[in-house]
Amino acid sequence: MICFLHNFRYLNDFYVLDMKPQGTGSGMYLTWTVPEVSGEPPSVRESHTANMYTPSDDPDTSYMIIFGGMNGTRLGDLYMLKISKWQCDCVVCVCGMLAGWYKINCWKEYRSLKWQH
Repeated sequence: MICFLHNFRYLNDFYVLDMKPQGTGSGMYLTWTVPEVSGEPPSVRESHTANMYTPSDDPDTSYMIIFGGMNGTRLGDLYMLKISKWQCDCVVCVCGMLAGWYKINCWKEYRSLKWQH
């Protein structure tokens, strides 16, 4: 599980919660870590959307797609975090028609988008 934490101020930090089974019992070992992320991180924000994406032609590579949010104004930017390398890059820094949108949710099963304005 990868999390962005919010403490009543705008942040852009990444945290990873590693969940491993605890022996033969039903419990879990939970360990929080802070990965070292390279590249261009998203600007500070809150209320963004983050969705995981794994390309069907490369199942060993996963991305976190980070869109929009707010930092006093609505953001319309799009970032991709490559999980295997902890590399983050801005894909679209000015989204034109999406600049007023700040959340997007994707469901692969239905191939649809949910927009919040």
